[in-house]
Amino acid sequence: MDAQHGRTIVIPREIPTRDKTVVYNSPEGIPSTHVSEAYAAQQITHNNTWSQYMQPKFARAPIKEAGRVAYLGESSNLSLLVHDKHGKFDVVHYPLPENIRGARARMNELDTVEIDILHQRGAFLLPPRQLCDELVEAYFKWIAPVVPVINRSRFMRRYRDQKNPPSLLLLQAILLAGSRVCNNPQLMDANGSTTPAAMTFYKRAKALYDANYEDDRVTI
Repeated sequence: MDAQHGRTIVIPREIPTRDKTVVYNSPEGIPSTHVSEAYAAQQITHNNTWSQYMQPKFARAPIKEAGRVAYLGESSNLSLLVHDKHGKFDVVHYPLPENIRGARARMNELDTVEIDILHQRGAFLLPPRQLCDELVEAYFKWIAPVVPVINRSRFMRRYRDQKNPPSLLLLQAILLAGSRVCNNPQLMDANGSTTPAAMTFYKRAKALYDANYEDDRVTI
């Protein structure tokens, strides 16, 4: 109230803006079920190319001509993960001290341009909780038994903890894998394919990876 002139002064309230870096479940997080015509044409070309290498003559006939052959036996780096000739246990990787191991996203090291790119890619968006739960469940039901790289109980404990959620990069990657085996209609295009939805999750995970959003090497 302006006593001198008898006028009422209205001070406008600031409208709070949503932090673009906050991760939350929302309808906006539902992946798109459409792809561009250019991408669809590219996929057809790629599929035709790969199908040539999957013909029976390549899959069943013996190798008679010189070419690029990869032998994944004892000489492979993969064998180092299960054999340790210098110790009694099959362990060759060890945890780093907490003071030098990344545990959270490095938001303070990302500039505004990188954050804006992540926002445009929808990297901070998650599907509604019910759909998100379905994707995570599909991952652990169909993918994890074949490629058991994630400790389910440990992941789910953090997945249910709003104060200590799992790595966003890891979660987006699990949603990506889960979208390939989940039959929720929200993920399917007009032809019943989940490829467009999976591409959305892929772009979100890739954006986080390319931006070095996660600094925990084990998580990465």
